[in-house]
Amino acid sequence: MRGGRVPGQELRARRFRRFLAIAVAVTVLIQIPPAVVVAGVLGRLGLARPLFWTSLSSLVFTAQFFVRFRPGRGDRPRSRLAKHVFDLPFFVHWSSSFVFAPLSIVAGIVGIGWSLAAHGDAALPPNLLPAVWATCLALAIYAVYVRRRRAVVRDVIVRVPDLPTQLDGFRIVQLSDLHVGSLTPATWLEEWVERVNELEADLVAVTGDLLSSGNGFMEAATRALGRLRAREGVVFAMGNHDYFGDPERLVGELESQGVEVLRNEGRLLTHRGASLWLAGVDDTWQGRDDLETALASRPEGVPALLLAHDPKVWPRAVAEDVTLTLSGHTHGAQLAVPFASRRCNLAMLGEPYSLGLYSQGRCSLYVHAGLGTTGPPARLGVAPEIACITLLRS
Repeated sequence: MRGGRVPGQELRARRFRRFLAIAVAVTVLIQIPPAVVVAGVLGRLGLARPLFWTSLSSLVFTAQFFVRFRPGRGDRPRSRLAKHVFDLPFFVHWSSSFVFAPLSIVAGIVGIGWSLAAHGDAALPPNLLPAVWATCLALAIYAVYVRRRRAVVRDVIVRVPDLPTQLDGFRIVQLSDLHVGSLTPATWLEEWVERVNELEADLVAVTGDLLSSGNGFMEAATRALGRLRAREGVVFAMGNHDYFGDPERLVGELESQGVEVLRNEGRLLTHRGASLWLAGVDDTWQGRDDLETALASRPEGVPALLLAHDPKVWPRAVAEDVTLTLSGHTHGAQLAVPFASRRCNLAMLGEPYSLGLYSQGRCSLYVHAGLGTTGPPARLGVAPEIACITLLRS
């Protein structure tokens, strides 16, 4: 069975309108504190009407961004000039503002308390907030221009009770959330593919969101993915962003490149004489996921590997005794405390399974951090990753 129930386009339109309204509100609000602080610095340097100029700059950046990403447009190729003059500087500004806005409130409270205790008045140290803003800006520059470009190979061990001895050491390389588009070019994907092929995996699993949105980068992305090599092949499960263009054309392009797309279906994979049920579910955002159908023909007692872009599927997978579920979708929110991303990332605010390896009884879940980005093209504390997952008998 392919697909499942198809909700109306109105559901997608409502979700996008709601998302856009929230994004606009957040973008406007977070720019107020840095505009005030920078205006204060410029005023001390002698610039006339500094708040007017900082407000105008924020308005221009915001307007060009939302014109570009207006509903129905989709991601399109951009010139290097547009990307480096408008896109990336805007996201540096957005990311630094996103972090600085709450920090400025904390710094203000701390500064007032310090001033009252030390001097008996409420005057803030004049360089406190500018220093905090400069630090946020430096971190944003690193997050946008450096950290998101440096993918790591992450070794993950999954211990499976009573795993057939022939599958002991079976290696799966997982890719997820590549988001190929104007800000994550297909040339990056080509480099990631080369690194994956060097790992000589038994299976390569791609858990959705190959594209950012639209169809402008489809051919380049699918051609690059078609160069992946593994002993037991390359499999793909659809993510929500894969429906932000022409999903059926995407499936056709992937299959023409030798990539197997699993949409609420499964098959028996035989490796060294042992069986593994390999399955994938379709996108939950579109209401297309059908786990029961994907597992319907699974032979009794055979371990199962499930590709599910959204980790919210996992509780149902546990109920069906799925050995290992591979997901993505969250990116760990791309922002976490360095060296503690598994336990302290922004995605934890809305996702029960936000990042890394989880286990419950005989069942395990791995939530991939993603390779590309969505929203701001920035990462801090959550490295883009290529996950090399090894099954071990326990």
